[in-house]
Order: sequence, then structure tokens, then C-alpha cells
Amino acid sequence: MLEAKNMAFLRAGKEGSSVRKFRYKAATLKRKEPKSTPKKLFYQDGVLSWNQGVDKVLLSNVRHIVKGKKTVVLRLAKKARDEHCFAVITKERSFDFMASSVEVRDMWYNGLRREWENFQ
Repeated sequence: MLEAKNMAFLRAGKEGSSVRKFRYKAATLKRKEPKSTPKKLFYQDGVLSWNQGVDKVLLSNVRHIVKGKKTVVLRLAKKARDEHCFAVITKERSFDFMASSVEVRDMWYNGLRREWENFQ
């Protein structure tokens, strides 16, 4: 069963999966809610990427991967559903995402955690 779930994650990572990415710039503190934009999220060979690979995070730089609205950005996002959210946290910042369903969130969260443990 674990192998099937890992294969589903690796397939989704290669093909891409639609998510919403939240961001909150310090320069826009007057705005009360983080900006949310649709993205296609990819994972391959230790790299999580979006925006056709322009934006990326190396799993070797990740400190934590959390699910739910655990980061400041996601807690401020009223439209973000706790059960659909996950975040990838580096030393510098968090990368905050909301999947289309609990199942998709769990696939990304569990798959990234398994892959990330290989870099520890």
C-alpha cells in the first residue's frame, strides 16, 4: 500500500498537480489577507517547483513540512481550508500551499515527507 501511494506521489510530482499558493509580502502589510494564486506544483529528484520550474525549493534546504494552517501566512488566509493546506519551511521562509482536496494534500504531504527524510 505504501509503495502504491509513493508511486502515485511520484507520478503526480512528475505530471504536476494544481494547487493554490499563498504569499504575504512585508511590503503589503496593509492588506489583511495573503495573496493566493493557482499554480501547478511539480516534484522530481529532490526539487519541488512551480511556475514552469522558475520557482523551486531543494528538499535538502527544507527544515520542516507541515500540514494544516500552521504558518503565519496560512493562518491569515481566510480562504484557505485547514484540511487542504500544507507548507514547506526553509530557514528563510515558508512556501504555503492549498490542495484541491484532503486526499491530494495528504498525497503531497506524505510523499514530500518520505522524500525529505532521504535528505536528512
